[in-house]
Amino acid sequence: MRMFILDSFFPVVKHHPRTTVFIALLMLMLCIAPAMGEKVTPNTDLTLNESELKLSTDLLSLTNSSIFQTGTSQTGLVSDLQIKPASQSVKQRGFNAGVQATSAIVSVYVTLDQQTPLSTVDPFAWEISNRDESSKTVVAWVEVSRLLELASVPGVRQVRPVLPPVVNTGSVMAEGDRIHLADQVRATYGLTGAGVRIGIISGGVDHWNTAAATGDLPTNLHVLRNEQGGDEGTALLEIVHDIAPDAELYFCDHGNNTLDFADGIDALADAGCTVICDDISWITDPFFEDGALAAHIQSLTSTRNILYFSSAGNSAQRHYQGRYLKDGATNWNDFSGGTGQADKSLYVSIPPGGYLRTVLEWDDPWTSSTNDYDLYLLTRGGEYLLAGSTVVQNGDDAPLELISVMNTGSSTVETEIDVLNKNGAAADRTLEIFVYPGGGTRISGDNIVGADSVFGHAAAPNVVAVGAISASDPGVDTIEYFSSLGPATIRYPGTVQRSKPDITGIDGVSITGSGGFPSPLYGTSASAPDVAAVTALVWSGARTRTASEVRTALLTSSDDLGSAGPDTTFGYGRANAVAFTQALGIAPAITAGFYAFGHVGQAPYSVRFLDQSTGSPTAWHWDFGDGTTSDEQNPTHIYNRTGAYNVALTASNDQRSDTAIQYRCIIVNTVPAANFTANATAGKAPFTVQFTDQSTGANGYQWQFGDGQTSTEQNPVHTYTQPGAYTVTLVVSRADYGSVFAQKPGYITVTDPPIVGFSTNVSAGLAPLAVQFTESVNGSVQYYYWQFGDGATSFEQNPVHVYDTAGKYTVSLYAIGSKGTQVKTVEDCINVTAPVIPPVTPKPTEQYLPAANFTVAFPGGPGSMGILVTDTSVNATSVRYDLGDGTTTAYRTFRYTYWQAGTYTIKQTATGPAGSTSTTRSVTVPAV
Repeated sequence: MRMFILDSFFPVVKHHPRTTVFIALLMLMLCIAPAMGEKVTPNTDLTLNESELKLSTDLLSLTNSSIFQTGTSQTGLVSDLQIKPASQSVKQRGFNAGVQATSAIVSVYVTLDQQTPLSTVDPFAWEISNRDESSKTVVAWVEVSRLLELASVPGVRQVRPVLPPVVNTGSVMAEGDRIHLADQVRATYGLTGAGVRIGIISGGVDHWNTAAATGDLPTNLHVLRNEQGGDEGTALLEIVHDIAPDAELYFCDHGNNTLDFADGIDALADAGCTVICDDISWITDPFFEDGALAAHIQSLTSTRNILYFSSAGNSAQRHYQGRYLKDGATNWNDFSGGTGQADKSLYVSIPPGGYLRTVLEWDDPWTSSTNDYDLYLLTRGGEYLLAGSTVVQNGDDAPLELISVMNTGSSTVETEIDVLNKNGAAADRTLEIFVYPGGGTRISGDNIVGADSVFGHAAAPNVVAVGAISASDPGVDTIEYFSSLGPATIRYPGTVQRSKPDITGIDGVSITGSGGFPSPLYGTSASAPDVAAVTALVWSGARTRTASEVRTALLTSSDDLGSAGPDTTFGYGRANAVAFTQALGIAPAITAGFYAFGHVGQAPYSVRFLDQSTGSPTAWHWDFGDGTTSDEQNPTHIYNRTGAYNVALTASNDQRSDTAIQYRCIIVNTVPAANFTANATAGKAPFTVQFTDQSTGANGYQWQFGDGQTSTEQNPVHTYTQPGAYTVTLVVSRADYGSVFAQKPGYITVTDPPIVGFSTNVSAGLAPLAVQFTESVNGSVQYYYWQFGDGATSFEQNPVHVYDTAGKYTVSLYAIGSKGTQVKTVEDCINVTAPVIPPVTPKPTEQYLPAANFTVAFPGGPGSMGILVTDTSVNATSVRYDLGDGTTTAYRTFRYTYWQAGTYTIKQTATGPAGSTSTTRSVTVPAV
């Protein structure tokens, strides 16, 4: 035996003082061993008061741990509930705002009598999430410790937990675009979805910006609510955008409950969405009548110009429907329909970690069932009872039972699902079961019934329920094995079998997988937005048509599959965007075009024009550019004056129009021709090019050299200062004609920035040491700047420098080009040693001439216009400088700024007692 954990039960509503109800929670072993081959009979009774009977079994288990049987876990029982611990629950508003909860809080639906106001729930609610007057339902967070108190209030009919919905995905440019011929509609009819707003309701869009960054979603997606997380919605929106790229997209998540879901639909409708699509099933919606959500959508689509699409569901292989059939002498249902086979149940294999939800309903009125059926999960063969749901239906209850279990053991458990007619007292009813497996749980095909597996709001008359065909199906004409089948049987208020699904779309389609969402996307979750997008695409070409007209055209134009006409497998068939467009009478897009028999001639010049427009135009209007027009389809026109003429054709019908213009289509008189050459087309910057005009018949010239510079000379010389490939254009003109041009793309190529190097004639010697520096730069250079390591600098290309002082000197050469500055530095490049001079004792009266000397530096770095002059003369009592621009000074060391670029000779005169000497330095100041 393996332990199973029951995740959740669904509600039981009773208005009687004392009622006995059997609750099978987790019987791990049978108290009384059954006879071989017999199915265990539940035998645990609990007596509950009226308040307890208003709580669903899983909520009751939270309030009263005594109902647990040996070996069960209260923690395990609530794994499906939306519950928050007291430590994380502080009331935000209303009664006792700011107070922390004394017990855990749980999200619940509270249903009231018609006469009871919704505000009755407020004093007991920790927080009100939503409320709906039409269904007398309040969604609220309630402290577990107050559940029984709430249930005891007169007018409260039932309290049941809020459970998440089922999203109809499988394992998850979209292939449906091609299969539905939507690509042809865009190409032939010019439709893009522009002007239509599409709303998607699904899981989250957490990473929609990732898809938008790759162009798979528009950047202006409108997100109205995104609280549920994930990227199911992102996937659906990508499918829509592929097919209707210019439709305006809106998104709202499915919310926490059916009231949130209905509010989301209203929000999308109020935002102007005329196409709304979801891929959601609320598993406890009524099977045999329209619930509050279905009625809400039906009302919305009946009063507003909206088309609503929903996935038909993925339940064909996890569904059963059949009339109750007593199995021999027992009250168990025979799921085999009396065929005599041994396997008479539904069979499920649950691996470790696998889980299972099972929902049972039967065809009694939703709020007043008088027939009591119970739902059980047993080990295969019926030996042990694992879980059960045994609500007592006695006239004011829903015909609903639900169990949810998880295998917490280490081995796979083989189970069977069974339905018991309580005490054999229930009338024979049609039973319907949906099984929702997860975590690797597998459902046997024994006794599975695929028919009638469309339910909930997807079964509403105005909702377009969409089935699925795989994009990889060779003929694209085989329904997916899981796609829910029709009809949808409705018993109340009257019996009717609705033809469902309505239409079929494509699944197994490619998406980007933003946020880690799997691709391809399978299930009716993919096919529903597929068909919704086709509808928006086509509707954008017929905006005056009503939703009802568009729906009829969509369905009746589908490619009929299966049996002739609408059926319960494919509905009307596979959506066909081209036939759909034609059914609405949308004319193909017109593309105007024409051909002129002749282009150049002398006046009077006769030209015949041929219409080549596509898209079935019925009217034509020509403008020949000389002030005359024609409405013929294929006119002939005579040009009497010289000139160059633009010709325009507007082709139209009662829906579409388009205009084609051919510039300088007709040229009358001599035609100038443009051409040119260059003396060189490649070199290093600065690169000077001589251009030569070789045009004929022109007297005006406009050159565009590709670097932003122009010239009106006939044969200009142009210098390119930056590396690159340049397109050269010559426009030639004549006053009585106009202009023509010649263009040569990438005609001039200028090489990259320089590579710097240099050499010296000597590297060592005695001071004073004169060194010849020679640059070896490969590339375009505007300026050279040398730093000799002794404070001296030069802007010469190949300077000679004298080192006066012993030492090792590091030399740098900066090559300054249009693309930046490159530098070459050689450490200890020059080694200067001092000469050995014998000592000389001067005579007391002997005087020496001064030695003039100074250095010049650029404190601002290469390219600056300011210099620093430093006196290094010997035996001078005073110095005087001539700065080469008319300025003189007697300062020994000073800063000076030249105001114009150029090369200047600075002269220093040093004066002492024995006389004067002078020396000069040349400096080059660049333009800034």
